[in-house]
Amino acid sequence: MDAKYDNIKTAPTIISHTETGVYASQRSLAQNTSDIFIRDGRSISIITKVTEQSSEYIQSFVSPLRPFGLRGYFVSDPNFHETSDGLTTPVVCIGKGLKKGYVERNLVPLHTNWIDRFKVIIPRANNIGTEANDDNLNAFVGKPNEICTESYLCIFADSNVSYDECVNICLYLKSRFARFMHCQAKSSQDATAKTFRFVPTQDFSKESDIDWSLSSVQIDKQLYVKYNLTDEEISFIESMIKPM
Repeated sequence: MDAKYDNIKTAPTIISHTETGVYASQRSLAQNTSDIFIRDGRSISIITKVTEQSSEYIQSFVSPLRPFGLRGYFVSDPNFHETSDGLTTPVVCIGKGLKKGYVERNLVPLHTNWIDRFKVIIPRANNIGTEANDDNLNAFVGKPNEICTESYLCIFADSNVSYDECVNICLYLKSRFARFMHCQAKSSQDATAKTFRFVPTQDFSKESDIDWSLSSVQIDKQLYVKYNLTDEEISFIESMIKPM
């Protein structure tokens, strides 16, 4: 790719095809808020508003691939047991499709300090930002003594979060706002840490500026207000992201 790809004076026309129609905009390929290409020009104002108010993003709290060093096919390994019978120090291991089994604690290769902590677990792949219909982010709370294979990633495993905070993190990740920000850095089903680069962290405690006890619709409304989004920007987000 040409290092001088940006052309401000004669900006190219960018055409986006979505379920709701075709959108064309003439704009520079490069943006001050990002070093990646943003496909739909209508996203840029939203990203700009969010980044102007944010200093920390979910990306910084997402585990590496294979958070506990276990491959996806570990569920077929002799050391993956359907029950804990006969095991000395069994740990619950969650594989693809939420398949649960048990493994001896001393056989967990990586991040053993995360085993006894609360954390949030998300699938390694999702359809957010792709052309597939399902755009859910199926986050769930990983409890102490639970680990996962590489089919999943862990979030906030190093942060000593409480159970209640994990519940609130899951609510946030399921919001239309968070999923929309997530999809801006995705080009496939793969959901690595980098794809959360635009998703700002929140205060997930009881002292948060967001009331996490409200409905998902109300949580989104609070986030829209927090980032000063216009009715047009909100309509765009909700046309792109389905409710969960």
